Amino acid sequence: MEVGICLLFVAYLFPFAVAARHEHERLGLVLAANLLLGWTGIGWWLVLRWARRPPQPPAEPIVLARRGHLRLIATGGDDAAAPRPSPRVRARIARPAEERQRPPSLRRPRA
Repeated sequence: MEVGICLLFVAYLFPFAVAARHEHERLGLVLAANLLLGWTGIGWWLVLRWARRPPQPPAEPIVLARRGHLRLIATGGDDAAAPRPSPRVRARIARPAEERQRPPSLRRPRA
């Protein structure tokens, strides 16, 4: 009887063990989802699929200017659909940091 309960417990936490073995980047969330949804068969199966998913490569951030502020927007990996900064914005970003932070009256003249 005790062996059966232990085997059920090990089977219940199997998705977490798979995620730990694959060094999943969201291991804590996999454990939480396994504990909360694992009692349903569908939840256990979905958590197991999530645990086996390979890690996603990090997206390159794209710099955009909006109302004088610079923001970094991470793309989802589809670079073709991502907006690109205009040449004016790229030139503004390429200036040295000390020139970007000074008011125009205190900036050094360019050579």
